Amino acid sequence: MIAIKAHYTHVVKSLIRMFEAGQLSNVITIYVEPDYGFVAQVKYRNLSVRYIHGASVDVNANGASFIATDKAHAKRFMTALGYRTPIGKAFVVPRRMDELKSYYESYGIEETSTFSTIPDYVTNTIGFPCFIKPNNGYRGVDVYQCWDLSDVNAVLTTMSERCYDLIIVEAAASMPEYRVVIFEGRFIACYSKRPLSITGDGTSTIEQLLLVLVDEMARIGRKVDLEQLKPQIQHRLSKNNLDLATVLGSEMPFQLVDMANLSTGGSTEDFTHLLHPQWQALCIQLSRDMNLGLVGIDFMCADITRPEADYTIIEINAAPALNNYASLGALQAQRVEALYLEIFNTPTS
Repeated sequence: MIAIKAHYTHVVKSLIRMFEAGQLSNVITIYVEPDYGFVAQVKYRNLSVRYIHGASVDVNANGASFIATDKAHAKRFMTALGYRTPIGKAFVVPRRMDELKSYYESYGIEETSTFSTIPDYVTNTIGFPCFIKPNNGYRGVDVYQCWDLSDVNAVLTTMSERCYDLIIVEAAASMPEYRVVIFEGRFIACYSKRPLSITGDGTSTIEQLLLVLVDEMARIGRKVDLEQLKPQIQHRLSKNNLDLATVLGSEMPFQLVDMANLSTGGSTEDFTHLLHPQWQALCIQLSRDMNLGLVGIDFMCADITRPEADYTIIEINAAPALNNYASLGALQAQRVEALYLEIFNTPTS
């Protein structure tokens, strides 16, 4: 009997439950790293092996996964393939530029994508508002929306202190955002992604409202790291001349972070039944073009029920975490469990 600890990942918990319930007929054994429950091994009757790492369930090839993780490369390929993506480009952070200096000089390469060129690029090419984010970032960490050059310069100062090699600067799109999940050429789910927000009650401070919200999410298994989000929350507060001690008026809404990421406390709603077949087909084709058997596509669309609506592809994720979607209700949890059951019970070779 393998014990399930509260801090184990949603994927590992699902794997243990299914194995202990006898649902994985093709599996001989599973091994779960016991301290953190972040990685696991699945051994099949045909002696093939699957490895679990976080939300990765060992479906996608290494090259395709690497490209998906690198936002600049993924965007370059998607744009070349004819998919709509936000206008933008990658820039080398100063620390990394110093490391690459001798390489550039050896091959006579003139690197123009430096931090010093970003203000001009934003002002004269993509305009405001714009987003600045790490090229290899995850879970919505260090994603900032900038409304003027003072915002840009402040964010660049923050980014220069981080251990990133590249950052992405791109035009902001103002359409609703969704995550579309595709598995082996099949449409699995579509759900909305809205940024972490609170609503004032006329007496509580922003900090108090935020702590209550985080506690409520924790009770349904959604953990939010407030310490990690603090710089982004402070960025939004300062832009609105507010701070954590501010008391919001009754029924006054306030968006606390710039990005619509469920890992950072964003809210979600199931739209699986509303996504038009055209958008389903587009996302399925994108999964094939990017060679991703399992993919979460961050998709913005003016109206997902209309095939002629405007859209853009923000990012693709080769290891989509589905715990937040599963927390919506029994139907959503069943969809996720069915997906994992199919994956876990399928030998890798």
